[in-house]
Amino acid sequence: MVVAARSSDGEQKSGWRTLGALWRLGRYRFVVGGFVLYALGAALARMRGPVDIGAYFLGQGFITATQLMTHYSNDYFDIESDKANATSTTWSGGSGVLLEGILPPRLARDVALGFGGLALLFATLICATHHPATGMGVLFVLTLALSWEYSAPPLRLHAHGLGPPTAAVVVGGLTPLAGYGVQGGPWSYAILLSVLPVVIAQFALILVLDFPDAEGDARTGKRTLVVILGTGRVVRIAVGAIVLVYAILPLLIEAPVGRRLLLGVVATLPLGAWLVWTLLRGAWRGRGAKGPLAWRGVLWFAAVSAAALAGTLMDVARRMEGDRQGAVRRGSQCTQRTLYVFDATSLVVVPSKKLTSHALPGVPADGVEVQKAALAGVPGNAVASKAVPSGAPEKSTIVTSSFIEGRRHAAPFRASVEQ
Repeated sequence: MVVAARSSDGEQKSGWRTLGALWRLGRYRFVVGGFVLYALGAALARMRGPVDIGAYFLGQGFITATQLMTHYSNDYFDIESDKANATSTTWSGGSGVLLEGILPPRLARDVALGFGGLALLFATLICATHHPATGMGVLFVLTLALSWEYSAPPLRLHAHGLGPPTAAVVVGGLTPLAGYGVQGGPWSYAILLSVLPVVIAQFALILVLDFPDAEGDARTGKRTLVVILGTGRVVRIAVGAIVLVYAILPLLIEAPVGRRLLLGVVATLPLGAWLVWTLLRGAWRGRGAKGPLAWRGVLWFAAVSAAALAGTLMDVARRMEGDRQGAVRRGSQCTQRTLYVFDATSLVVVPSKKLTSHALPGVPADGVEVQKAALAGVPGNAVASKAVPSGAPEKSTIVTSSFIEGRRHAAPFRASVEQ
């Protein structure tokens, strides 16, 4: 019995160890970026109208499942280069879990395929049950295909110098565009322009993250841009990309959805300058300096993404406040034009100057229906010329012409009428 109990404890510990290894293999800390960038796209969509919450969560499910598919597949297909990499960091070089021997490599592949199937399911549900923008089916397929082929054969994009542009398109471009597109679009030049700083920032980040892995990649034939072009040239390209993120911001000044997004990204300029200084002083040369280099790159990109989202949310809040004030002004103007006053037996039109005070009393639902019936057929442009009959009650229920015209949110209220 003692032996059986020890065996059971050992199996339980082994099970927890396996689950822990699977969790570390997924590198879930990177999933946060998918939430931020997807929310950026949804915030851009909110600038033109309400957000469909159901579509939002389905789209987020697609993005997160695609990210996790990529994380697990990357470790499976890059196991040889990870073995040869003696300078991996927390942010580059894979998770290293498969090198520990706790999990069979094929398990990473199977989990990746499972998340890929889940992402496809979310995409299908969005297209079948909601009304996404035109071309969203193509966007979903392109996102899945590029994410899988980033490290998987036959294309192995990142092993042929195409890792940075592929990641820039998928992470910086297609992720926020998915958040926007699931809300129905429509696509516009302004929307594409608004995500461009994040696209370029993601391109620069992948270049920075390739530096620590360059030696191991070169030994295993993984031809990243650092291996193909050399560190000196790639440093110049990375610095140029960082500068370009800020250089294009004036283009957003006239974009109706990007003014505070611009201000948010500008606020990250000190971090961008810090990263440029780190690159130019040769931090990528020393083995011990590669970790801080990768960390500063991730910090800068996270700041750019979060600042773009924060700026867009500020624009959304401003737009909502403007819409609310506009609705109040429109309602006020309508009330000042014409008031329809009636009781149980009569309906009269009263000039607005006859109205001396009003309050919102909470009219019962059946009263609203009676008012609708009483006003059936009354034209919205009725001339306010009739006098209040001497027998009309001092307190009468009134509605504005906007209520007659069918606006859902115009409410009846009580008014005092001068005889």
